[in-house]
Amino acid sequence: MLFKRNLIYVKRTYSILMLLFVLVSCNSDDGKDVEKDPVYDSEYTPLKSLNELSGVYFYEGAKIGDRRFGAISSSNCLSGNLMIFGSNNEPDSERNFVFKSHKQDKYVDNLCTDDFTRIIFNMEMSSEEKLLVKISGPRYGEDGSISSMKKLDDDREELEIGFQAGYLRIEDKLSLNDNKSKTYLYFKKM
Repeated sequence: MLFKRNLIYVKRTYSILMLLFVLVSCNSDDGKDVEKDPVYDSEYTPLKSLNELSGVYFYEGAKIGDRRFGAISSSNCLSGNLMIFGSNNEPDSERNFVFKSHKQDKYVDNLCTDDFTRIIFNMEMSSEEKLLVKISGPRYGEDGSISSMKKLDDDREELEIGFQAGYLRIEDKLSLNDNKSKTYLYFKKM
């Protein structure tokens, strides 16, 4: 009889513990948000006027597709990438900016060298608060090879550009990134 009482007690205790375990494990994930991206999930303010841009901006990182914003290490040659905007005194149609990219030297460790330069010109704000531009410089060809210069014609690129979390955010049509996911580059004014 004592054995039977102990068995019932053990079963009841075991059942209660299992029920508590299930309740705790089910509730532990409730109400938790997916980890937020502190940069990309911040408020984005589109560029309103070209007068908001002047001076030198250094590359700080990127947001590629569904991945979180990734900051670039200062030891990485890409940290030397920069954009130089012309003076606000120029008429918008004559304003331009330069994008300079750097890379690791093939032969000397810890040496960064120029990779390529792009000139972005004939800038104009669109009605959708995007920047219409012409871009010169190297591009991927249709065969995947890097061509020396993009053909300059009347085609203009449309770039999303604005400010987010203290950075200048620009849609990546400047680098030689052939990533199919939408990419944003982030820069800090120096």
